[in-house]
Amino acid sequence: MNVLEVAVFAMVALGPHQQPFTCEVSIGGVRCSHGIAAFRDGANDIIMSDGVKVAKSPKGELLFSNGIQAHMDSLGWVQFSNGTAVRREGTEKFRFSTGMVCRYTAVGRVSCARE
Repeated sequence: MNVLEVAVFAMVALGPHQQPFTCEVSIGGVRCSHGIAAFRDGANDIIMSDGVKVAKSPKGELLFSNGIQAHMDSLGWVQFSNGTAVRREGTEKFRFSTGMVCRYTAVGRVSCARE
């Protein structure tokens, strides 16, 4: 689990109601300015403070405990069943179809904002 992954999963969970926020590494996990915290649950899973668990399958698929499903489209966007879509741009940035971008701003700190 890294802080950028947590920010992306938190943004996906917001669905179409995405707002700017920041996340940073803290003792035992990651805390975000909009109130969500995330903690490692086993080797590959993340449990968020709102109760949503995000698991990575052995094939690399993302499994959300709240029923959100994901698939890769032909243009390289990961499409989520709640209407959110995201794609990786380089190693330190994710762009959402809503115009929001999550990127590292410092070591252990990520900002998600409209770009």
